[in-house]
Amino acid sequence: MSRIQELSLTPMDHGLLAAVANEVSPEENRQFRRLLPAVAAEARAVAGHWDFGSPSYVVDRLIEDTRAFPNGVGARNKTRLRQAAIARLALGFFRPDDRLPLSIRSLYPAFFGRLASFLHDRVNGIYDDDFFAKDVRYALGLTIPCGALQFDLNGVVGPKLIARDLAATRSLRSTAGYIASRGWGRWYSNHIDIRAIKEFTPEGWTASFAKIAELLVLNPSVRGVAGVA
Repeated sequence: MSRIQELSLTPMDHGLLAAVANEVSPEENRQFRRLLPAVAAEARAVAGHWDFGSPSYVVDRLIEDTRAFPNGVGARNKTRLRQAAIARLALGFFRPDDRLPLSIRSLYPAFFGRLASFLHDRVNGIYDDDFFAKDVRYALGLTIPCGALQFDLNGVVGPKLIARDLAATRSLRSTAGYIASRGWGRWYSNHIDIRAIKEFTPEGWTASFAKIAELLVLNPSVRGVAGVA
């Protein structure tokens, strides 16, 4: 288990995150301090849901609660509060539950540096929903950077998926593989973040899967890696 304080962020990057976290009014600060711990716990609890954005919906529900944040429904203020929430989650609630190899831990200073700059240097007052969904997961340590690919730590391959494949193909191949791998357990699921697109090369893919192999060695209860395309 890691905390952001253990990841050797530069003072500048840590300062950028803190500046974004503090771009709130005194009352907004009080509400975040009061409510964000429970929101972070709920977002973590729903992270294994098939809908990738589930944790971000929990955070948005807080921001759009007009009793706590009367200005949270306006586009510009919603962006500001979203960014403050991401920065606060990263600074106070980042906690990957799996053991991370050095090859992945070493990515984090630059990774959080890019995230800090992205939050601080916002463009057009808009926070893309897809980026926000990813950033909630990054900030909590639910999704980890692996270069070209990013990996969720709480993926699943549900039996309904296998049943649908059996009905469509009339083949027992997927069912046999599912049983042999004990596929009802926990999986890592991979996805792409276009903000890391420069690493999306054959060499980048190879490096990502080399890192995930090290991750699987450290966490042998995980069944493997699964993705949807």
